[in-house]
Amino acid sequence: MNPRNLHRWSEAHLYVLAVSTLLFSLWVSGRLAVHPEIGASWSLVTGIVDQISPDGPAYGRLLLNDQIVSVDGFPPQYAFLFPAKHPGDWVRIILIRQRENQTVPVRLVQPSLLVFLLRLEPILIAALFWGLGIVVLVLRPTEQVRPATLFFLFCQIGTLALGSGAVSSIGPLWTNQLFDLMLWWLGPLAVDLHYHFPVPMASQVFHRVVPVTYGLATFGSLLDLAVATSVLHVDSTGLYAVRRLWLIINLLMVVLLLAHAFRRVTSPEERYQVGLVTLGGGVAFMPLLLFSVLPDALLHQPLIPYEVSFLFLLSIPLAYGYAIQRYRLIRLNRYISRSAASLMVLGVLGSFYLLLYALLNRAISSNQPARPAIDLLVALVMAAAFGPLHHRCRIFIDRLFYGGWYDYRSAVQGVSQALDQVTESAALAQTLSDGLQKAMQLEFAYLLKPDFRGGLTINGQPCPICLAHWRQPPVIDADAPLARYFRDNRLPVETTAIRQALGHLPLSMGEKQILACGHSRLWFPLVVGERLVGVLILGPKRGGDAFDPDDLEILEVVIRQAAIVLLNGQLMTDLQAQLLEGDRLHRQAVRVREEERKRVARELHDQIIQALVGLNYGLAEIRTHPARDSSVRAASLQSDVRRILNDVRRICTDLRPPTLDSLGLVSAVRSRLRAVEAERPLEVAFAVEGDPEQNVPEDIALCLFRVLQEALTNVQRHSEARRLSVRLRLAPESVQLLV
Repeated sequence: MNPRNLHRWSEAHLYVLAVSTLLFSLWVSGRLAVHPEIGASWSLVTGIVDQISPDGPAYGRLLLNDQIVSVDGFPPQYAFLFPAKHPGDWVRIILIRQRENQTVPVRLVQPSLLVFLLRLEPILIAALFWGLGIVVLVLRPTEQVRPATLFFLFCQIGTLALGSGAVSSIGPLWTNQLFDLMLWWLGPLAVDLHYHFPVPMASQVFHRVVPVTYGLATFGSLLDLAVATSVLHVDSTGLYAVRRLWLIINLLMVVLLLAHAFRRVTSPEERYQVGLVTLGGGVAFMPLLLFSVLPDALLHQPLIPYEVSFLFLLSIPLAYGYAIQRYRLIRLNRYISRSAASLMVLGVLGSFYLLLYALLNRAISSNQPARPAIDLLVALVMAAAFGPLHHRCRIFIDRLFYGGWYDYRSAVQGVSQALDQVTESAALAQTLSDGLQKAMQLEFAYLLKPDFRGGLTINGQPCPICLAHWRQPPVIDADAPLARYFRDNRLPVETTAIRQALGHLPLSMGEKQILACGHSRLWFPLVVGERLVGVLILGPKRGGDAFDPDDLEILEVVIRQAAIVLLNGQLMTDLQAQLLEGDRLHRQAVRVREEERKRVARELHDQIIQALVGLNYGLAEIRTHPARDSSVRAASLQSDVRRILNDVRRICTDLRPPTLDSLGLVSAVRSRLRAVEAERPLEVAFAVEGDPEQNVPEDIALCLFRVLQEALTNVQRHSEARRLSVRLRLAPESVQLLV
């Protein structure tokens, strides 16, 4: 069978169930309307009369504190049912008054309006459940089919339970059996519903419990059917208590589910929805369970009449209806706007038709054969005008409701034109998020964009509710699970799927804050080639519409272009950063070169030039006085010349060590260390790891040697060290110098 047809059949079955439930409720209302009354009430356990209506037939015949013994032979527990009686019939009541048995005849009457309304109270509450279930079923979005269907079934079973319970005491036997079956199934449906609503559960424990509850409900239903058909002889009183205890156990599991959901969610919006559902359910079921169902199951006498405890059930449609609208189980706004557009089209076309028909009727009144052709022309004109007119009306209605409207072409063109006008990376991200939010009428849209470290940062306007609770915008590290997830997964994904995929991993506070947002709907990775250039996060559409295939097509086209534009922007930013870095390195190189020139000039001025001036004075003195200690003076001058030569040689070596060009890096380092060891009393240790004959590129060797020179200068000027250790590690792809 075609799965689509199977879905249609299941939906048809749901509507058949709804119609059947409605017809059953109407039948119950009719039975309650004609069932007679006596105008008095008594305790079902003791039979003591506790209330007498002054307008009822029992007034003056029965007295307060009379003890009912029987009514037409039935005990007081069942006497108020008046089986097989109609308005106008007489009943014979045997009672004890002042310790004497008396027989009192009373005539039954048609129930008063107040009595009928009290009887009809469960049916009115059931009608609210039925109507809310129908609204959810009809207006359910495609992405929330299961919770919406479960809520519909819960409402229908609840309607049947209320109706059959109201008529079971006066109706046919099968109504009592139907009420018993509904008690078996109402609890499991409530557990399954709250496993998915108001927030989906990820607990494996409750995932296993739900099928067990359905299995026990099936077993209990079969047991009831076996007892009803006398196949199995079981104490019906015990089954009566078991059914109600079973309902209580299931409702306690619902409380546990809501408590688990309230503890697990971190979004304020989701926490508010869970709290609202919990409050509504607690107000509805606590009085009913504690003061009516449980005492009735154990004592066969409710502490509070069901008519009173049923009133608290009204909190369920109110609380659940509001939570459902916030949870987007129904798309009410969409249907309102679309219906308004259709009504506007019908009004405009109807007015146009009447006006055109009136004008043409005058023009062709004398030409009857031409009337069919004119009617056909009017019909064709209206058919041709329907599509464009409906399109324009939708634009007007959506602008009226939501402040804007979009279609495929305008969204693509608008966002594309906006992206073409900016080049800076941050401005591109802001333009993309703002353009999509405005074009597609989203509540919010923002971008997670990689920063210079590879992490993801927020660009744009995130969910305003979550933003109000964030102390600062979350930042996701480059190696965080969420960042790795989108590097590996490049397809659009919903928030719930990401939560399930990352639920078992330790997440950072920033990841938890972003994933906790209950309003995020779709995450779109922006990928070009093998590079992740961003992640687009979209909120819900205004009006509650779901993302349909046209929306996804719009997003795919826009995001594909946006990814390329963002990549170009990032490449432009990287290029600008590289240009700035190159300019900085160039300025640094010029500064280092100038510092080196200053150092050489200073050494030439302070040492070489001064020494040459002294040498010049010495030579002048020898020339002036050649006979005075000429040999000693010549030897001293020769020593000065050698010292000057050594200084010049040292300066030349500092500028460009000759051993570096001729013998390589290892020999140059060793030669420099020997010179330091000769200048100062240091214990110098030099070790080479790797191949000493390895060829080190000239620029790298020169850079390392300059670093060594600076380090040794710092040692000589500022350190009082006694030992100096230098280690040179040579590897095929790296060189390390440790001083």
